[in-house]
Amino acid sequence: MKDEKPDFGELEADLADLAGPVAPPPQLKSNIMDAIASGEYPQVAPGAEAGEDNVVPMSKARGARRGFARTAFAAAAAVVLLAGVGIVGTTSGLWGSGEDADLAENNTSESGEDGGGDAPEVFSDSEGAGQGTNDEEPMQGAEAEDHMHSIMAMGDVRSVSLKAEGSTLDVVVSTEMDSGGAMVNGAPVLKDGMGAQVWSINKSGAARSAGVIGQDPHDNVWMPLPADTMMVRVTEEPMDGSAAPGGTVLAEGKL
Repeated sequence: MKDEKPDFGELEADLADLAGPVAPPPQLKSNIMDAIASGEYPQVAPGAEAGEDNVVPMSKARGARRGFARTAFAAAAAVVLLAGVGIVGTTSGLWGSGEDADLAENNTSESGEDGGGDAPEVFSDSEGAGQGTNDEEPMQGAEAEDHMHSIMAMGDVRSVSLKAEGSTLDVVVSTEMDSGGAMVNGAPVLKDGMGAQVWSINKSGAARSAGVIGQDPHDNVWMPLPADTMMVRVTEEPMDGSAAPGGTVLAEGKL
């Protein structure tokens, strides 16, 4: 049974005939040469393709990649205040969970403690925010920068960077140095008569006012903060200040 082969009859014969070579018609070559000579079919240079117009040169492609890399690097650099410090900010307006959520829940009920009930002074280039619990005075320019750098040099420095409607706050605190503060730059863009009030929140959740940032431009103005600051919240409040944070949250972050 294994030696028997099926008989395909005429089909097998037809397939055998198809396997033989077929000679091209004699006039094929002359027809091709005539078509080339007519110019109807333009010749393409060796290595070129019909879709050449859609090809992006390597130099442009590299430029596009470099542009993307620069954009990605700029986005990553935006969350760093100074090299080696690791300052990260947030404008999400959310406290998150765990310890952050506990602080958020407590700061409203305890905002009257630890000086939070005192009416704050307006903070600008010419007017201070009042003294913090460490009796530091507001300062500006080179003096403010030197003081900030001295805090940043401490081994226990904690920091955060915030953006609040056009103003920036670079916050550093050190318990060991018993000093802290926010370097304020720019100007918050808010409704008339409103300012950006800065709140220092300690471990127990008490919110203490550090002052109100007015809508005038600020250039390296130092706003003192207590050394026990664990979070900073910025809210939109009247320029005279509020006794407790109740306005729109403009920025907040944990140190």
